[in-house]
Amino acid sequence: MSVYHALMFAISFATLALFILKVAEDLMERRK
Repeated sequence: MSVYHALMFAISFATLALFILKVAEDLMERRK
């Protein structure tokens, strides 16, 4: 695995994690 591929994987993983966090936060707000 090259550094480029590792970097792309890390960026996509971080983006996905942020997206899930945002959705979870949105669900928590609606539940109130």
